[in-house]
Amino acid sequence: MPKARASKSAKANKPNKDVNQWIMLAPDDALSSTPESESPPLFAKIPHPRTGKGVQLLFSSDEKSVCEVAKFKDEPRSWFIDDTVHEDGSMVIATPIDSVFLCLPYLEKCSSQFRTLDQILIDSKFPSVGKLTNCITHESLTSVCDCKGDDDLHVYRINEDKTMAWLKTKVECVADYLATSDINVSKGSQSATFVRSRKHSDVTREDHLRYSSGMICDYLSLSWEEKLKKALNLPEKDKEKEVSDEEPPSKRVKLEEGSETVEDYSKEYEKLKSKIPAGKTPGKMTAGQRALSKVDKTGMKSISSFFGGGKKTSKK
Repeated sequence: MPKARASKSAKANKPNKDVNQWIMLAPDDALSSTPESESPPLFAKIPHPRTGKGVQLLFSSDEKSVCEVAKFKDEPRSWFIDDTVHEDGSMVIATPIDSVFLCLPYLEKCSSQFRTLDQILIDSKFPSVGKLTNCITHESLTSVCDCKGDDDLHVYRINEDKTMAWLKTKVECVADYLATSDINVSKGSQSATFVRSRKHSDVTREDHLRYSSGMICDYLSLSWEEKLKKALNLPEKDKEKEVSDEEPPSKRVKLEEGSETVEDYSKEYEKLKSKIPAGKTPGKMTAGQRALSKVDKTGMKSISSFFGGGKKTSKK
């Protein structure tokens, strides 16, 4: 018996593993090509300024801007692309990054003498580092470096004071954005849409600076991170204040001094029973309540008495 042919709808719903495609979010100028550009946008590996490990970056077609590329993947997830199902449900996100951060490790290596940018950005393991020469401007380099030369030739050497002032400006700019955007910077960040209680009115400028400095330090070496924290001189956050206001208290609070808790449910039932007018029968009792009411409780202590402080006897 001949096999039945698959319908077009069945083929459309079948995952397509042969086509190398993905979903990507990126700025328009990062992917668009201009008539002046000689090459399309390019992916290249460059060492991360924090870890030194190679990471994917996206250079624009004119090589004037660079984006950091991150991949978000959550299983199970798929994409519908036209009439096909793309099995890989991940999403690639490209965000612009200041190329000065990428150049800092190389500027620090050549801090002993003035050099041209072409001489600074050399790496045999990551030859694509040289593409940063087109992304970084002379004005950007002078914010972290001392410069010599004329209009035709510039040589640079990193200046620690300038670099620290530039980093502090970055931290303050990010802190301003966090404050104006109403982004929660408390411990365990969360969207304001899902916050159950009132807005955090006790968030200070120091909280925003502390959070933004952490974001900036993600792109700095450990030595620069220590220098930046020392320059910011932010006080240590009180651990007691880190407890989220949305969480209920961990211990039950007594309503008033001397009040008892209600673990002894037999007492509560006796109080309720005494309030019932004569001639009327109380409501139905459960088997546990009936058994408890028959127990002789003479001389028995309430369970709450074991947790009380007890009366202190004065010494004569």
